[in-house]
Amino acid sequence: MLCIPKANHQKLFEDCYPAVKALAGTAPEYRPNSNELGRLCYYAQSKPAKLTKVGRLLTVRAAAQCRAFRAAPSDKTKAPLMITLGILKELVATCGEGHVYMAPTIRSVLTEALQVSSSPTLWDADVNARAVAVFAIYVESLEPADMEIDDIVSRTVLDVLAELRQACASAAEDERAYVNSLAGMDAIVRAPIFTTSALPRLHGLIGPCVLQRIHASYSRLDGTAALPSEPSLIEITPSTQSTSSELTANVALTVLHHILVVCDAVHLRTVVQQMLAWIDEPDQGRAPLWDAGEWPVWLLALVAQWAPKSSRYVVPHTIVDALATPMERSSLRETRLLQALHVILANKTEIVGLNVTEMFDGHVHFLLAHIQRDAQDPAIQATIEAVGHLASHTVYTEQLGDFVQQMTPHLQRVQQDERLPADTQTVSLCALLYCLHSIFRAPGGALHVPLSSWAGTEALLLSPSSAVRATYLQVLLVYLQYEQSLGLHVGASDTLSESLEFLHSLAAHMWILASAHLPGAADALDPALVHVPSVQLKNLQSAPSDFVLLRGVLDLLVIVAPAPATLALVPALFGLERVASAPAMGDLLLVHQTLACRWLVGGLLAQMCAVWQSQRGVDYLHYQVLPSVQAIQFPAPALPERFQLMSELPPFTSGPYHQAPQSPMDLVVVSDALAASAALQSMTYVDHATLQAWFLRPWTVRSGLDDARSSARPTWTRWAASAQPRTAEGPPQVSRGPSMSVSQLRMALANPGSGAMPEAPSTLSRTDTMISEGTRGRFRSRSHLKVPGDISNLLNQYSGSQEHTATAPAPSWASEAPSHDAAPSMPAGTAAPSMPVGTAAPLSNVAQQLGVKP
Repeated sequence: MLCIPKANHQKLFEDCYPAVKALAGTAPEYRPNSNELGRLCYYAQSKPAKLTKVGRLLTVRAAAQCRAFRAAPSDKTKAPLMITLGILKELVATCGEGHVYMAPTIRSVLTEALQVSSSPTLWDADVNARAVAVFAIYVESLEPADMEIDDIVSRTVLDVLAELRQACASAAEDERAYVNSLAGMDAIVRAPIFTTSALPRLHGLIGPCVLQRIHASYSRLDGTAALPSEPSLIEITPSTQSTSSELTANVALTVLHHILVVCDAVHLRTVVQQMLAWIDEPDQGRAPLWDAGEWPVWLLALVAQWAPKSSRYVVPHTIVDALATPMERSSLRETRLLQALHVILANKTEIVGLNVTEMFDGHVHFLLAHIQRDAQDPAIQATIEAVGHLASHTVYTEQLGDFVQQMTPHLQRVQQDERLPADTQTVSLCALLYCLHSIFRAPGGALHVPLSSWAGTEALLLSPSSAVRATYLQVLLVYLQYEQSLGLHVGASDTLSESLEFLHSLAAHMWILASAHLPGAADALDPALVHVPSVQLKNLQSAPSDFVLLRGVLDLLVIVAPAPATLALVPALFGLERVASAPAMGDLLLVHQTLACRWLVGGLLAQMCAVWQSQRGVDYLHYQVLPSVQAIQFPAPALPERFQLMSELPPFTSGPYHQAPQSPMDLVVVSDALAASAALQSMTYVDHATLQAWFLRPWTVRSGLDDARSSARPTWTRWAASAQPRTAEGPPQVSRGPSMSVSQLRMALANPGSGAMPEAPSTLSRTDTMISEGTRGRFRSRSHLKVPGDISNLLNQYSGSQEHTATAPAPSWASEAPSHDAAPSMPAGTAAPSMPVGTAAPLSNVAQQLGVKP
């Protein structure tokens, strides 16, 4: 009989199997013959190419054994398959340099083994566990370059991974199938090949299986936050052990943790995007999971908590990007995303590299899109709250000021868009203002916001909607109260120039609003000067609420920024007084608007005189001017705590006055009293004559807007230390030469032939003739407002705060004086409206599950 010799590798391979009669006795370990298996591995290690020959034998033998096991499942047919998988496992573990040669064998053997062990009609935990163990060893030993450049290796990994995912669905009734599959997936996550360019494809297969098990047991995951920062490795479950759904969910969470800790920013963005896509559509035709309680919020917050600190910023950024792609199948998708942002930012999670500018713009665009779609959408309020929590997550010191500057272009674009319906425009502007309101109401805010950040927002004073104007003034009032609580005062020369741009423009727009439709006011206004549609300017009509809110805002401006507010507002107030000084009778609406202008001007000038310690100005205004408008009482509208469109406020109607006589105010007297303030001269570096010339100059809207563009201020005059400025009650002890302002210098240069130099007006003689000695005596004897000897006392009194105990040091020009804790009182009839806005608490359930105190 002819004997056919066997090849050496074939003989070594066949010797690894026990005898046929002994196969059944190898259970439950099913181990190959150890000595023969060692010789086979030594043979394969000597030359990795020999693995190709051994691999072909393994592929043929495993295919036959799988067919036999599928046809007749029993220990007799199961043992040879387990022995074959044991041989393959040892070869993979010992032949580290030849894994590329073994890729076709791994793909064929493991695919068939997983299919036969986890089919819908047959489930075998032993075969499944050994196949997963072989795959785990194989992927952990692969190099990243093998996955990048070798198509056979990448196809092998992806095909076996797809079979692992299918095994979860096929054997859904047995939790061991999930645990084993998750163990194989975790091996890929911990392997170097996971963070290659194949990550989107790998996570696309791993992520849904992990999320499905987490979602299935979400109601029993209250202790998730107590998981260790480094969960232990997942162990493959053999057939002798049982498992529960809670254990499977914790295994899935461990895999998720391993995924997040190895991701950089680019990979984390891919992971979060695929998570959101799975929540949108878990399976083909299945409803989104956004409506399934707070689970998506909890999951996204958990991702931000477990991601590396250097990559966490990707989570909120990706959520904001997802807000820009609306989904029709779920009405709660945007709300859940905003709630997730709420939890992430409110929990003070340490995030490095968070681009708050981009996130803020994303919130604003999302807000405007939803308002145009549905003004009653609950996502509007959720967005406003998210902006407030974004402000509480302070990244740098100028963040709040940048938020205000970012909001300005959005406000201008909405206000100037003539295609928007009037209702939509009103709601959009009020919602954007509420965002600024939430910024300054955010807890823990203690950052200074300069006045210059508000430049460009003053055009809202010319909105035809009284609700928009009232909301803007209320928000501005909240900002000034916020600045007042910080104990900061604008007094230095560098901040003085920065603030003047906004204050000059605010004064001009205030003048337009207050004097709307007054005789002589329309001729002084050129519609081309302001960046407001002419139709809106034509429909502008001031209301009593405008005056009371303007009074509150401007009073606080004089306290928070005394020097720039005085320089910018006094010329405009004098201009408004000139327009409203003429008598008015007949038309009761015109009468009360005229008196409201006088009430506004007189009250603000009295406030300035009190701040600058001008006793003479305070007495004059309180006894000669304000009594003529003492019966005016305007109600102040309150801002709702949560976003709610304020109804249009009532216009002027009939009141206690039937006519408005000639105004009793003498602008020369008031300007002289203000300009004589030593503190004002010290802070502005300007002498008495130049200050009075600045106050009494012919002011128009055009000149005010020109001043805003150049941040105009009086020309500095030489200040000698030995020179004593004129006090409020006496002449200067050192005479000054005539000074020249910028406008006078331009006039002199325009007429070089005149050779005349303008002289400063001598206001002392005119003041002496205007006020008799008897009047002065009455002022002294009947004075009800006793002003202390230094301005620091009054400013300290106004800087008291219940929220911030620390106060800023007194200005350099103020001497030490005891401070007063009394809060400032508004002038008669103009109590500052209080606008409490409570910050919405984060979701209690989510916060508790994340281990964070709400």
